Amino acid sequence: LHNVPLDILLVILGYVDPISLINLAQTCQVLRATIRPTRANLLQRLLALELIPEYGGIVPLIRSRTIQVSPPMSSKDWQSNKYACGGCLKLLPHTRFDNHNILRLDLRKPPSGSKEANRLADW
Repeated sequence: LHNVPLDILLVILGYVDPISLINLAQTCQVLRATIRPTRANLLQRLLALELIPEYGGIVPLIRSRTIQVSPPMSSKDWQSNKYACGGCLKLLPHTRFDNHNILRLDLRKPPSGSKEANRLADW
């Protein structure tokens, strides 16, 4: 990396998704100094990880009129469900959050591939 010109490195980094970008910043001092992730960048990475079933679990469907949750919160699918905590920057089990926060429209997990899910990474 010491031999790669900075302008070429910046072009390459422009094509990297937020999860990989933060991971790259953690590999060496040169990339960390080049990428310089902020707390907001780290939170975006965490939100992106939250949407990957392997890390964040399911994306529940919530019907606003009846406030019916699918699958039900008592199902096994919810046991592995995690949400991003902006305070500690970790993925935490859903039991660590108030249900009102999980069910609020502006805080819900967006479905994978949706416009909202793709909008998370703006840097």
